Amino acid sequence: MSNEYTKRKVALKDMQPCMICSKPATTVLFNQTLKDWIYSCDIHLIDNPSFVVPLYSQEYKNTVAELQRVKQQLKVQASNGSGSWDTWVNKIFSKNNSSKDSDSTDESKDDISSPPKNNEESSPPIDYQAEYNKLLDNMTELQKKVRNYKLDDNMFQHRLRTKKAQQMAIAKRKKEEANYSNTNPEELEKMFSFPSVPNNDLNKTGN
Repeated sequence: MSNEYTKRKVALKDMQPCMICSKPATTVLFNQTLKDWIYSCDIHLIDNPSFVVPLYSQEYKNTVAELQRVKQQLKVQASNGSGSWDTWVNKIFSKNNSSKDSDSTDESKDDISSPPKNNEESSPPIDYQAEYNKLLDNMTELQKKVRNYKLDDNMFQHRLRTKKAQQMAIAKRKKEEANYSNTNPEELEKMFSFPSVPNNDLNKTGN
């Protein structure tokens, strides 16, 4: 049996008590192989590994991996102190002002003696914060689209045992009904007939 349940919605007239809190629920988890239904409130499907674990798509997993990468880049930018766009603009602005105040002769000497400056200082930093926020929004949307879930292993084993017991009870009842239908009517009459009243002559007994 596959431990995979698909989330579905039912009409208000078909809602059943939630398995967790007993409140009326229109969300049902359905297992195709087990023919098992579990009604639950949507809130119980979020961050509740003792009940269910979402089966995320590959796109979601890729987004989470990229989110972790960008998060690390944000930490690097923060440690270098050059992470934001405003920081970069202020740095360039202050650098230009200091250049105007310097002596033109010194500038000429610096141009001749000093090596070429790295172009990275004049390039705007990558806006990792905006990228991070975009990935975070995408991850949230993908979470909302999840339809498949896996039950906690202990709970799934309990559902299997319960389902097996139900199937055995149904099979036993059908067998009893079949035996009852095949029984000879005369045998049934003997089985369920009441004992007859003794037919004794009271007058003879009195004599």
